[in-house]
Amino acid sequence: MLEQLNVVIVLAKCRSSRQTFGIRIEEKSSSHWLADWAFPIQDKKAVKEGYGQSEVQGTFGFDPAYPGCPHCHAPGFFKCSCGKVACWDGETRMVTCPWCSTRVELSGTIDKIDTRHDR
Repeated sequence: MLEQLNVVIVLAKCRSSRQTFGIRIEEKSSSHWLADWAFPIQDKKAVKEGYGQSEVQGTFGFDPAYPGCPHCHAPGFFKCSCGKVACWDGETRMVTCPWCSTRVELSGTIDKIDTRHDR
């Protein structure tokens, strides 16, 4: 019997271009999620494909194969206080969210990502 993969697509925006992209995260062990792929996607297609319809909790990390943002190649991501995800260069602490334009100082770790669209 084949093992069922638990995979979710998180919708994110590039901080530089404000373009949308998907981040594929896979649950590698109980509540431990690894980002392993990212790809550009149009907003309308993301909705049509049903991306962004899950909530995931646990710890988050990166597979060594994770390519980073497909638009600017930033190697990480952050979750804004608005609940949305955006790419992150891994160093800058003061960032502006490309979804809501809020300027925030990054700290802590992500323990939950609500990937549902509020459309």
